[in-house]
Amino acid sequence: MEALARLAAQAGNNLTGDEAKAAAAAGSAGFAYGLAAIGPGIGIGYIVGKSVEAMARQPEAAGMVRTTMFLGIAFTEALLLADTKQAFLVPMSILPFGMLIFLTGFEVLVAFLQAYIFTILAAVYINNSTAGHGDEH
Repeated sequence: MEALARLAAQAGNNLTGDEAKAAAAAGSAGFAYGLAAIGPGIGIGYIVGKSVEAMARQPEAAGMVRTTMFLGIAFTEALLLADTKQAFLVPMSILPFGMLIFLTGFEVLVAFLQAYIFTILAAVYINNSTAGHGDEH
């Protein structure tokens, strides 16, 4: 860890004024992106939690609730992606822009996959916990 700190200090000493501004801007943009990701993360967690609650109360409406949950997750994630892309598009050339589009698509795919898997797992758990255990008369 100490070696990394020395390396960073040495690299910082060799920067010109413009390079130091660019490095500070990149660090600030990364910090802002991290802060911007907190809101949608909380929103998606709230959406999934309330959807599982609704499916527990009315298991027969699980399909409709799941569809609405996926739409809510998509819209919440789209707000984050749209805002952060605007911040990064101005200083970028074609190659980083292509990587941004690819990684954004991958992130959306992973978000949908996670939401789908956790919804299915929650629905199976709720179904198994509410299913009858045979005739116990």
